[in-house]
Amino acid sequence: MMPELVQYGYPATLYVDTAQLERGGIVPHVMARYIRQAADLGPALAPEAEAAFAAAIEIARPYGEKCEALERFAAAIGFDFGPYRAARAFEYMRPDELVALASAGFDVQLHTHNHTMGDLSPAAVGAELDANAAALARLLGRAPDSCTHLCYPSGVTDPAIAEWIIVERGIGSATTTVRAVAAPTDFAGLLPRLIDGDNDSEIEFEAEMRGFIDNFRRTFTTH
Repeated sequence: MMPELVQYGYPATLYVDTAQLERGGIVPHVMARYIRQAADLGPALAPEAEAAFAAAIEIARPYGEKCEALERFAAAIGFDFGPYRAARAFEYMRPDELVALASAGFDVQLHTHNHTMGDLSPAAVGAELDANAAALARLLGRAPDSCTHLCYPSGVTDPAIAEWIIVERGIGSATTTVRAVAAPTDFAGLLPRLIDGDNDSEIEFEAEMRGFIDNFRRTFTTH
């Protein structure tokens, strides 16, 4: 996306979780889910394949074990993901690529270190934000406190921790996955957003950007 954004002069913020970025390699749980969908296997799998898939997508499982489970899953269903790996289709950007994006003028902000909010306690969330900010500071050569905005990983949050993030932690804004156009009156710790994906047609996306669908949505939500 970088060349297109630069060409048309669009600013952008990259919310970056950093453990996978620093580690490198594939994101096994994302790749496993994609393989299952792309292979069109239906809801039921053979027990061996189902067990391997479950292990590959288990977020808390050690990274190496998830990668091994992904290999077993692909082998069990006869799926060749070599071309995907060769194209880095399921990898994060590399640290040097992040530096290049930042140097091109894109803002880089918080997304937690391990892409998790833990148990949503201030201690767990604070530790994730500390590690995330420290890693970004190392990679980009800037102060950790320069990261003042957050995108919740997978949109996971609750009102209590959102309040703590803004009031106690001093975060300027935190973005959810609630689908709506953000308004000036929205609480900064629970900002909605529009996710532009393949499920939206061009006319639907234009209607979202113009606020038409959001007004329609809010009307039926509040009445």
